[in-house]
Order: sequence, then structure tokens, then C-alpha cells
Amino acid sequence: MNIQQLKCFVEVAKTLNFTQASKNLYISQTAVTNHIKHLEDSLGFLLFERTRQKVSLTDKGKIFLQSAKKMMDIDLECYQLVDFLNHQKTGKLRIGYLRGLEECLLIRIFEQFYQKYEFVELEFHRHSRQTVEMMLKKYQLDCIFTSRVGYGDQTFSDECDHLLVADYPFVAVMRKNHFLSHKKTLSYFEVKNQSNVVMDTSEPHFMSGDLDVVLMQLLFHDDTAILADFIKGYGSYQQYLSFVPLDTSRQTFQIYFVWRKNDQNEVLHALIDQLKEGGYSNVIKDR
Repeated sequence: MNIQQLKCFVEVAKTLNFTQASKNLYISQTAVTNHIKHLEDSLGFLLFERTRQKVSLTDKGKIFLQSAKKMMDIDLECYQLVDFLNHQKTGKLRIGYLRGLEECLLIRIFEQFYQKYEFVELEFHRHSRQTVEMMLKKYQLDCIFTSRVGYGDQTFSDECDHLLVADYPFVAVMRKNHFLSHKKTLSYFEVKNQSNVVMDTSEPHFMSGDLDVVLMQLLFHDDTAILADFIKGYGSYQQYLSFVPLDTSRQTFQIYFVWRKNDQNEVLHALIDQLKEGGYSNVIKDR
């Protein structure tokens, strides 16, 4: 039994005419007759009663017709799936990123990506800047979203390529009753000279600590932090903390997408293409 025999059987059962069935299938009537004969031989019973006047299904043929149609549907579904998979990316992508980027950037990027590539397995790792960059270097990640401070091209390893995907100004963060929280803007040196700054991400070589620990410390001490302004949408801290823009020409907090040049992962390159086509390459956040 094969699918061509089933196609002939279903078509003859529909038309009850071997000549018409052969025309509908674009094959000769002899081929249709042979397919039906071979199918009947393999089944061990007749599917049709043939006379000079008419063709009709046998009782067993009527019962078998239902299963034949189901097998035809399954065959069509299989061909459609094969065609889909031939045009679909599959595989796994290991992604490293900095804490805080989820809501401001990554959810938007990967929601769009997953809608297009639903069979891709995405594995996320959230760590400090130093950790994700080391994991990429050690081949523990395929790509990372990491930070640099400044304008223009940044220096990464010669083994890596990168895209600038976001650019954020800085804000001073403090609890709402902090003595600087009433200001509309603050200068960088005003913050540094008048308060204890527990994290300063505006420094080019800043060490990124645990963001949640820093924010909790700000809630219960008279400390400040200088952070990228995407922090305003992070978690529920906004109802307890003040975010004062820095009125300064100091450099900005830039988010880069970085990957190894020699990586042939087709899922990775699909994501790179999406970032470029979606306008994430060299995107500057509205001030």
C-alpha cells in the first residue's frame, strides 16, 4: 500500500468512474486501474464492484474509504510540516544579558523573534557585565547584551562583532525623601560631591554589582546611584525611589549586542538580521 494507490482509490470512490478519476489525477486510466488492483491485492479484498454499466464501492470499500481519507490528510499534513520546517529556523540560542534589560529592551526583541521562530529554543542567562562577557569568551554563551559607556564604536575582542542596539542617558537614583530628590536636574559632580554613590554606571570601567541589592540599599539609606534611565521601568521601585536626570554632557549608557565572528549558528544570524532590519542597530533612545 502506498499513497499513490490511496489517492487513486479515493478519487475513484468520489467519481465512481475510472476515466474521470484518471483525468482528475492527470494519469492514464491504465495506471489508475493498476493502482487499484495492487491495493486490493495488498488488502486481500475488493474495493469496487465493476460492471459494464457502473462502478460502486463494496461494503468493505466503504469502510476502508474513511481510513484512506484520514491517511491522505495525514500525508498532506506531513508534507506541509516538511515544507514549513524547510523554511523555519530550528536550534538553540544561549543569550546572556544584564539585569534590568528585560522590560526595557529584551521582551520586545524576543517576543517578535519568537513569533517568527517558534521552534527555536532560547536559553537566557542574567549576570553582571563582567560575567556575561567572560561566558561569551569561553563559548558558554552564543551572544550577549552588554554595556559600554561613551559615544561611537566601542572596543571589543577582535574575535567578536557587535551592534549598538540602545543608548540611554543617566539618572541619579535615591529614595523619595532624599535631600537631592526635589531637584529637577542634577549635575554629575553635585551627586558625587554631596552624597555617597554606591554604584556609578557612568564610569567606563564600572563594576556592575547586584542591581536589586543596590536599589534596596537606596530605599533605606541616604545613598545615591548613577544609573541608566531604563531603570525607571524596572520592577516596582519607581513608587519608592526618585529618578533625577543628570544635566551633564557626560557619556551615555550604551547597550551592545555582541557575538563571536566565527559562530555559524543559523539562529544567531536570524536574530542579527532581525536586529538590523528592525532598526535596533544604532538605535538611540529618545531623550
